[in-house]
Amino acid sequence: MKLFRLAAAAAAGLLLTMTTALPVQAQESDAEVNWLMVVQGRVTDVAGEQMVLGVRPSAIVFSDRPERLVGMLDLASFTASAWGSGGALMSDPPNASVINETDSSIAIIVVSDMSYADGVLTITFELLSGDAPSVGDELGITIDAFPTAVNSQITDAVTQANVKVIGDAPAGAMGSLFDPG
Repeated sequence: MKLFRLAAAAAAGLLLTMTTALPVQAQESDAEVNWLMVVQGRVTDVAGEQMVLGVRPSAIVFSDRPERLVGMLDLASFTASAWGSGGALMSDPPNASVINETDSSIAIIVVSDMSYADGVLTITFELLSGDAPSVGDELGITIDAFPTAVNSQITDAVTQANVKVIGDAPAGAMGSLFDPG
């Protein structure tokens, strides 16, 4: 956990330095800010696809370019607005990487619900890859940007006309050439 805390502190310090170095007008953008969040804590309970981080977990948020904003997050307000009644993340749950400092493993999850009460953060998740954490594990959970709009400039071979066919021809030829059978 020390390594993760040092890395998070260094990143937060770098972002804070970059934020204070930017001119004021660069921070007063009308563009929608995409936030990323890092939650740190110790697992005190795991039941199926729900984990509890106890002993006052913390959360750091930072923005994507060009805003370069950073700060601590009030988990009670955030979880109530994001996953509460009509919350935006109920209909579009974010993905997250779970960095387990105890055994140096990484898991990928979908955070389907999150609630905070009395210093305890409860996370309901769907495990996509890796292993679920165990009681006592020290975690750093990096939650994807929210809101999660996809850039219209990003495309793939399925949505582009004739790109997939052109890409298959060389692969098929090389496969035939080097076929051991």
